[in-house]
Amino acid sequence: ISWFAHVLAGVAFGVTGPVQFVRALRNRFGMLHRVSGRIFVVSGVVIGLSGLSILAQVTPQRMPIVDIARGLFGLWLLVALAMAMAAIWKRDVLRHRAWMIRAYAVGIGLGSVALVFIPIYIFTGQPPVGPTSDIIFVVTWALNIAFAEVIIRHASRAHADVPKVHDPH
Repeated sequence: ISWFAHVLAGVAFGVTGPVQFVRALRNRFGMLHRVSGRIFVVSGVVIGLSGLSILAQVTPQRMPIVDIARGLFGLWLLVALAMAMAAIWKRDVLRHRAWMIRAYAVGIGLGSVALVFIPIYIFTGQPPVGPTSDIIFVVTWALNIAFAEVIIRHASRAHADVPKVHDPH
């Protein structure tokens, strides 16, 4: 059941995530943003918990670094979602957005790994295996998260550069 929940939640997460980050949709259809955001958070929690459950059930077939990374990324997803929710409850939209970007980056990290591994499989005719593929697996997922941090830093700098208008009233 963990696999099924993980896949279903992954689809919901993957579909609702991009909707969350489209400013025009957020501004014009605030209710859509809130509803899809709730679906995003619930599906993210299911992904995190089911991923950890799967990790506990499966016999390791790779280097320990892969299982450690999967466990840390699953926990990180749950932490990022909790931090995002705490921020929005405090009406801290910028911090909320940053944590949601982090959650999305870690949640779709395995998809990024697939984008690297599928061409390797097509080119070689063999699935990537061994220590090198394990390292590529972890590094690809980590780069996904690092890219999210670059986006967050860029967005926060852009927000800081917006001139403040003094309202005398």
